[in-house]
Amino acid sequence: MPTCRSSPPAPDCAALHPPPFLNLNKARRQREWQFAPRSSAPPDCPEWRAGLARLSPHRDPCPGFRLGQWHSVLQAALRFVDEHGQAALQLGWSTLDLWGVHPVVGAVRGDCTGALICGRGITEVLYDRLRFGHLTFTRHPCPGERVPVWDFDRLCHPGKDGLLREGYRS
Repeated sequence: MPTCRSSPPAPDCAALHPPPFLNLNKARRQREWQFAPRSSAPPDCPEWRAGLARLSPHRDPCPGFRLGQWHSVLQAALRFVDEHGQAALQLGWSTLDLWGVHPVVGAVRGDCTGALICGRGITEVLYDRLRFGHLTFTRHPCPGERVPVWDFDRLCHPGKDGLLREGYRS
């Protein structure tokens, strides 16, 4: 009479076949992200969301943007907060690292400009750099002062009614 032996446990499939790398550019093109359910958790990055909410998509917040560029910069910034905000916070990215501009000349001075002022979509967030497809922004110390782009008018160039700035008109 044959004896029954217990078979060895089946290997864990997840350990043998790790999930594929998520290519965000491909996911955006195929619109895979829009079918993911939204989290009911409270919004993360409240300072970033509040600051971006104060900005108008129809008016450049500071000098240094090409004609029509600001709208795409703002859209990319809002998308970044939704998709990568929590990861950026956990990796130590600050408001000025991401949205800082020079207090006098705004986004004109590139060495004081934050990573997201360029207006491109982020594909990867790392401790010391952000990837924009084939381009990379490396976190670096700014040689001068910076302010968040949403505070440029209020802190640096307030006019009588808060709309006019000395030396710059949108």
